[in-house]
Amino acid sequence: GRSFKKILHLHKIKKKNIYNIETIFLKNSKNNFKKLYDACLLSYSPYPFSLNVTWDRQIITELQVLKVFDDLGYKNILIKLKNSSPSKKKTETKEVRIYKEIYEKFYKKKFRFNITISDKNFSDILSTSKLIVGGLSTAIIEADKLTDYYLYEPKINGYSDYEFNSIKAFNKNYINTDPKSLLRNIKKKNFLKLKKDVLKKDISFSEAIDLINAW
Repeated sequence: GRSFKKILHLHKIKKKNIYNIETIFLKNSKNNFKKLYDACLLSYSPYPFSLNVTWDRQIITELQVLKVFDDLGYKNILIKLKNSSPSKKKTETKEVRIYKEIYEKFYKKKFRFNITISDKNFSDILSTSKLIVGGLSTAIIEADKLTDYYLYEPKINGYSDYEFNSIKAFNKNYINTDPKSLLRNIKKKNFLKLKKDVLKKDISFSEAIDLINAW
């Protein structure tokens, strides 16, 4: 951005050797990509600073989102795994068979999805889905202008109203904390909208992330 350009000038780098590239989340290119999936589910991690949260909450949260997709009649679903270290990845193995088995036991209904599980970079796949459902993460900024992002953070994941009230990047009314509100807002196309000053051209990516983080 502009601030980094100034630093480069201080290091005697010539103007002709500096190329200012516009970031992807500032472009309105939502309709420029072929949509391969009805929806994308970003895999979850519980809030690490809550002692009352256990790691099995992630599969419960993801099943709740899949149930909402089922109620909406969505079939082709992309599940995006989090990028993590090789050792951590071993503890996060996910298979369609496991989702199917738990879903049918939990909800007593047929698992009717065509699921694709991907560990590709988020930037490579975020434009392939008609919408995204995920938690509090940098994905909110990455998805802006490229696809509709619905924020789903149920209470079981450990966030409280205190953390939600600390977020400055968007109105907390966009935070869905139960399946009914998520279903309702997807039907109404009431997806998350960042405040206008979040993506100012003179703000750094890290500063934008600070506005999203719950403290």
